[in-house]
Amino acid sequence: ATAKDRSTLSVTQLVAAFGETARALRHQVRAAGFNGTATFYVWHDEQAGQSRCSVSSRPKGNLPFGDNYRPTDDLGAIVASFLSDDTPGVVAWEDLGRADDFDPPGDHYPPFPVWTFDLTSSR
Repeated sequence: ATAKDRSTLSVTQLVAAFGETARALRHQVRAAGFNGTATFYVWHDEQAGQSRCSVSSRPKGNLPFGDNYRPTDDLGAIVASFLSDDTPGVVAWEDLGRADDFDPPGDHYPPFPVWTFDLTSSR
């Protein structure tokens, strides 16, 4: 989203939109008679400067991020982080390391929050 687009959105609006999307997906999963695990999830991809969402057949504790994420119920904080990102997709020079100093991300960065929504539960 451009800076102009972001300025026209509120946390409340985006939280409501993601909630509506999750409920619509739950309805589709139930109508299809799906018997298994299905998780809708949302996160702020700070490196790309984007708000992202996806659906997985994995439970919330085993999403395809490796070990460097933390499931949360606080979608508002994720949306607020996205909307307040002044330089989306930009990594500060001082935050870059040398290629020969590379270690896996989990060694240097705290787990990032990911909002999850169980598409198969009845609640």
